[in-house]
Amino acid sequence: KEAGQGRSWNDEVREAVGLTLDEMFDLAQGPMSFALIDLPVNHEHKLDLVFSLGNPDPKKLRDAAAGVKEAIKKQSGGPIESESTFKGIAISAFGSREVTLYWALLDRTFVLTTTEERIQSLIAAHVDKKEGGLEKSAGYAKAKARVSKENRHFFLFYADVAGSLKTFRKEIGEEPRKALEKLGVTDITSLAMSLSYDGPHIRERYGMGTTSNARGIPKLFAGKPSPDEAAAWVPAGALYYSHASFTMTDIYDSMLAMTEINPEAAEVVHEEIAKFEKKIGLKIRDDFLATLGDSWTMFMSLPESGGVWPDSVAIVSLRDAARFESSLEKIAAALDQKIESIPFRGQTIKSFSVVTDPRPPEYSDPLLYGPMMSS
Repeated sequence: KEAGQGRSWNDEVREAVGLTLDEMFDLAQGPMSFALIDLPVNHEHKLDLVFSLGNPDPKKLRDAAAGVKEAIKKQSGGPIESESTFKGIAISAFGSREVTLYWALLDRTFVLTTTEERIQSLIAAHVDKKEGGLEKSAGYAKAKARVSKENRHFFLFYADVAGSLKTFRKEIGEEPRKALEKLGVTDITSLAMSLSYDGPHIRERYGMGTTSNARGIPKLFAGKPSPDEAAAWVPAGALYYSHASFTMTDIYDSMLAMTEINPEAAEVVHEEIAKFEKKIGLKIRDDFLATLGDSWTMFMSLPESGGVWPDSVAIVSLRDAARFESSLEKIAAALDQKIESIPFRGQTIKSFSVVTDPRPPEYSDPLLYGPMMSS
C-alpha cells in the first residue's frame, strides 16, 4: 500500500505467522506431508500429528522455523520454549500449556510433531536407518500401487481404516460397531486417492482395500465392469454424460442397514415401508427394484428445436420389463397419478405427472406457477 494507507497484506501475514506469502510459496517447493496417528477422544488418546516439509536449502527451513516460533511467541505472550538434543539432533519445543509442538531438521526436511515421543522415534529411524514405517507397510504399498504406482502423484492420500477401527474400538461402542459391520465399513481395510501427472492430463485415482465385497458399501462399489450399451443414444454435443454400474436392490439394502444404527428409527422405517407396500400391493425391493438392471446412463443436452433449458435423460437396463411396467402402474395408481400413453413409430411413450399444478386460484402467471411434468 502507499504511505499513509497502512501496512501491506504481506506485512500483516508476517506479523501473524512469521512468514510472508512469498516466503511460504518459496518454501513449499519440496515434498510436504501430514500424518495423523491418534486423536484425543479420551484420556487414553492424545493428538499425534506429524507434518514434514522438504526443501533443497535447509537454511531456509531453519530460518522459517525460527521466524514462525518468534511470531507465535509474540502472539501468545510467552509460550513454553525449550531446546534439547536427541541422538545428536536438536529438538525445539514451543507452544502453550495445552499444546506443545516439537520440531527438528533432518537433513533437508523440516519435521513438526505434537508429541516428544513421536519426534524422537522419527529421529531414531533417520539416524539408525531403521527399517519399517508406513513405506514398508503391506497395506500402504498395495494401496499406493493402485493409485500411484510410479510415484507420479503430486498429491496422495491414504487412510488405514482397519487400523483406525481397531484403535478406537472401545470408543465406537458395541451397538455402533454392529451397525458398521452391517454397512460393510468393517470390511474396508484402507482408502487411497491421488492426483497424478499423466502426460498432458492430471489423473484422479481412487482405491478401496477390502476383505470382502459381500455387503454394504464395498458391495455397492464392487459392481462389475461393463460397457455402456446406451452410449450410442447420447448426442455428440451432450453437456454432461455419466455411466454407472450398480443395482438398486444393493442400495436399498444398504440404506436399511444404515437405519440399524438406531433401533427405534429402524422400527419406524420398517413400519412405514410395510404401510406403503400394503397400499400399493407389491414389495418395493423384490417386485419393483429387482426388475431394474445394473447399467445406468445419464446425460444432459440442449433441445434440438432450440432453447436454453437442457433435457435431462436417464436410461437404465431392465431385467424384467413386463414386471417393471406392471409395478410402475401400481405405484402410480396408489399415488393417484394417471399414466398417459402416446404412440410413436411403433413404440409407446408413457408419462405421468409427479407434481400437480401448484398455482393458487388468485394467481395466473404461468411463468411462476406453471405445471411441472416428468416423463
